[in-house]
Amino acid sequence: SGVPRMHERPQSELIRAVRSLGYQVETPNDKLPAVVHGTGPRPGPVTVSVDDSSQFASALLLSSRIGGWEVSTPEGANPDELPYVEMTRRMVEVFPNEGGEFQVEPDASSASYFHGVNALFPDVVPVDVLACQPPKDSGGTGWQIDAEYPRLTPVAGKAGSNEEGATTTVEVSRKTDLGDSIMTAITLAPLAGSPFAFTNLGVLRKQECERVQALRDELTKCKAQVVETGDTLEVTPVTADTLGDATICTYHDHRMAMCFATLGLVVRGIKLEDPCCVRKTVPSFFQILAAPPPQGLGVEIWELDPATGERVRRLTDPDDLLATK
Repeated sequence: SGVPRMHERPQSELIRAVRSLGYQVETPNDKLPAVVHGTGPRPGPVTVSVDDSSQFASALLLSSRIGGWEVSTPEGANPDELPYVEMTRRMVEVFPNEGGEFQVEPDASSASYFHGVNALFPDVVPVDVLACQPPKDSGGTGWQIDAEYPRLTPVAGKAGSNEEGATTTVEVSRKTDLGDSIMTAITLAPLAGSPFAFTNLGVLRKQECERVQALRDELTKCKAQVVETGDTLEVTPVTADTLGDATICTYHDHRMAMCFATLGLVVRGIKLEDPCCVRKTVPSFFQILAAPPPQGLGVEIWELDPATGERVRRLTDPDDLLATK
């Protein structure tokens, strides 16, 4: 049943949906751990809410052909607000079930850190992000909402403006604009040239950690100006030399670690606790940062004394930089 956080995350809607199909699920509190009694296909319709997580609908869709399930979301749910569900639905439609080839797109969410590096150094654009789909209006498939990240990323020193040329607050929504890569945008927003408002962040509270609070707290440690109002984070830009000198709690969350590692390429004194949590999605992340160009970015990464925070040794061996523990 996974790490302790998995025992806290809401599962009741998925369990309810599976039970509505006629399956027995044993759990004392509608959370993990749970025992599911599989009894073969049970064809029928099932409606599942995605208020807590779109993964519930995606999980049912992936097994829908074998199970004979007709999966739907509640009436009135906007497909534009369910990008991961729509991606799964489209994949299920075109996947060659009888055999053949299927090209798996590289993960656009994890590519956001490297697009973010380019946004931090807009005059240089040091990273050529290969293979990933471009934004939809640039010819991309549109399957992954986070392929839109290069279009929406905060760019160091670049201000948003209205038709009159006045600086405006840039609004980015977790529902309609970006998926998980919105965390990268939030982390880099203090370095942008205009204020940002990140809205509809409620789903982030129910993921690997309470991500809204985590982002607010750790950016505040870095001396960023962040205000939380409901499910919105408002970030006011500051200069890079006023930020930093912070020990970042990653909350065992791979995206927190990679977001703040990216910020640390510009902001001094960023120290990460539990950096190995990146192994969930990009175990080679720090290898890529440390490798000399053109294979990587040539970043210096140091092991620190956990008691004093002092540097112990520079990590150069790829084995030391691979997150495996």
